[in-house]
Amino acid sequence: MRFKECQQPMNKDLYEVLSVNKSATSEEIKKAYRKLALKYHPDKNKNDPNAAEKFKEIGFAYSVLSDAEKRKKYDEWGLEGVKNNAFGGFPHGGSSHFATGPFRTSFDPFEVFREFFGNEFSSFDMFNRRHSMFDSPSGFYRSNQQMKPKLVKLPITLEDLHSGGEHVVRFKRFLANEDGTHRNVEEIHSVLVEPGQTNGHKIRLDRAGDQRDYEEPAADAIVELEEIEHPLFKRENSDLFFHVSIPIKDALCGLSLSVPTITNSTYSIQISDVIKPGDEKRLVGLGMHIKGHAPDRGDMVVKFDVIFPNYLSEDVKCKLKNILP
Repeated sequence: MRFKECQQPMNKDLYEVLSVNKSATSEEIKKAYRKLALKYHPDKNKNDPNAAEKFKEIGFAYSVLSDAEKRKKYDEWGLEGVKNNAFGGFPHGGSSHFATGPFRTSFDPFEVFREFFGNEFSSFDMFNRRHSMFDSPSGFYRSNQQMKPKLVKLPITLEDLHSGGEHVVRFKRFLANEDGTHRNVEEIHSVLVEPGQTNGHKIRLDRAGDQRDYEEPAADAIVELEEIEHPLFKRENSDLFFHVSIPIKDALCGLSLSVPTITNSTYSIQISDVIKPGDEKRLVGLGMHIKGHAPDRGDMVVKFDVIFPNYLSEDVKCKLKNILP
């Protein structure tokens, strides 16, 4: 999109165009331009026929007032100071046109915009490809739906994944100020974990992420559950696996055993059969809550490792030969 020559004379005060006073610092002028250029960009205001002209006025005012020499001449001579290329031509490679009487100008405000924002984005018609600040059919605002959500990890124990409940998550994010600067704030949110929830599950917090522009909503935050490795149990879906090592005597003769559970209790089992290395015993209903079906639970699987002796005397070997089949 390029502007044709203005059809209306530009007689406005350039300071008023940027809503700053004549004593404004260069930083204040930059902040004012940033805010107004984003607000009145034509891609954001397709249904407003006056936005394009307003955007052009803002760009021209900034191109004059941001340059110390040009600003000095403007302060002294007003718009008359830009006639006949008093500024050495219009900034940013544009052209100037003058009519007899009122001042008229034609230049490229998009070039001013691109040079101001630099790598943040190069032009509004490229926003959809660059995943920048904007999202709309015209390519403008994208901080709401398509701006990358803020990812927050929430470490959580296997016991808490089993029982579920509310958990507090803390994280920092940046928010935009009206003057274009940003501030860091600490967020504290309560998230609800469903009983039997799985590692890596994501919970969305609307508008709790970072905010690039003051006039636009913040992005969402995504809380990802990160299971803490358990010292005793390994989880597979809703089942829990527990390894226990027993001496060969118990493997052959049977044993009584108390095993821990995910609810911090113990469960006693009696085994009289011969246990071979790698054998398993399934304890029904002692696993994790089944997600979406609590209080139903999976199983606990006790897996046996048999410890063999490193040495047997000849006498013991002889006895075993006589005893074992």
